[in-house]
Amino acid sequence: IDEFEIYSTRGENVALATLGAKATASSEYPGSDIHKTQHLNDGEYGNSKSWIPALGETQAWTQIELPE
Repeated sequence: IDEFEIYSTRGENVALATLGAKATASSEYPGSDIHKTQHLNDGEYGNSKSWIPALGETQAWTQIELPE
């Protein structure tokens, strides 16, 4: 996943970490510094800022906890 976004009715991406949202995931791609959970909602795009689950995980999940 490149970027997990949640938009408010005002058109603001409320899933951004800079707004206090917290990303969690079931796992991360092992041995990689570029496919991390924190990239799910960092506001940056591209493969070098993405999330990939662990190899072989068939029921991977992500979630965004909103501050309010």
